[in-house]
Amino acid sequence: MIVKPIKTKRVGLKSCSTVELIEQFVKEIKEKSIVCVTSKVVSYCEGNVAKVNTQSDKEKLIKVEADYYVRLKKEFYGKKYLTIKRGAFIGDSGIDISASKDLYLLWPKDPQSTANQIRKYLIKKFKIENIGVIITDSKSAPLKRGATGVSIAYSGFMPLKGEKKVANLVDGLAAAAVLVMGEAGEQQPIALIEDIPFVKFTQGNPGDEELQNFYLKMDEDIFKELLRQVSWKRNERSGIVECS
Repeated sequence: MIVKPIKTKRVGLKSCSTVELIEQFVKEIKEKSIVCVTSKVVSYCEGNVAKVNTQSDKEKLIKVEADYYVRLKKEFYGKKYLTIKRGAFIGDSGIDISASKDLYLLWPKDPQSTANQIRKYLIKKFKIENIGVIITDSKSAPLKRGATGVSIAYSGFMPLKGEKKVANLVDGLAAAAVLVMGEAGEQQPIALIEDIPFVKFTQGNPGDEELQNFYLKMDEDIFKELLRQVSWKRNERSGIVECS
């Protein structure tokens, strides 16, 4: 497996679309490759930011952005909430202070749609059939120090491999990409993964059934007994309710 970071220009708020950024800096792609793009640059391109005036405003934003959330008893590395968003454990719903320091950078509104759009462009641009896309971010894991890469959306390949012992390919690939990518001074928000014969490519975007199989519900998770001990709140988008 070969993972190549791709250097780009510094991306400003809505300075270009994600596809335009890829068009400008990704010049060649081999058949059966995967293009990884960090979620932060996608959010910059899409303008998914919020202005927060008070701590109370920020906490409301965290709750709205999270799928599940719980307030920490003590602030941890500057984070006040443990949240679950698109199947990942992250702090404060993945919200970061933008480079301009006066805005909060949110996750992309619909990363799956963005991944599908990028893949459609790549197929047309490079005239290839087998190409994958991953939108990445970083997450913490229980009992481990530090953050690792994680996918928040993918397209063009099967995310899992195996039957009895199932391997999570998409998050493993995302972790490899994030290791070489750089979002700030490095200006490397894109990575190209090549030479991956263990990946099964598809000629379509993931459907609802495939996504439901990939993202587990709490009651289906091996850690469900631990998860049930937490007084999670769930965001229904139309109102915030307790999660039983």
